[in-house]
Amino acid sequence: MLTQINFKIDEKLKKLALAKAKRTGISFSAYLRSASQEFVKENVSLAIVRNETLNNKTRKIHTQITKDLKNGKNISPAFSTSQKINEYLDTL
Repeated sequence: MLTQINFKIDEKLKKLALAKAKRTGISFSAYLRSASQEFVKENVSLAIVRNETLNNKTRKIHTQITKDLKNGKNISPAFSTSQKINEYLDTL
């Protein structure tokens, strides 16, 4: 038994997807059915990735930190024990 799924999609994206499906010789609904089957079989995964946009203040801080890392500046040494960390902090 087949069932129907309705969801909202941007009109421009829908047109592009339908056109691509047509060029490949498959209906868009057939493509979505196949993608759904592969998703359930875990052959396809989906990750939501959000591109972060930094504000000016954070961008300046990030730029300075990156510059310092490249120049080996403002970096604490590696410590093997908590005792050595405390000794180092006492010298600051």
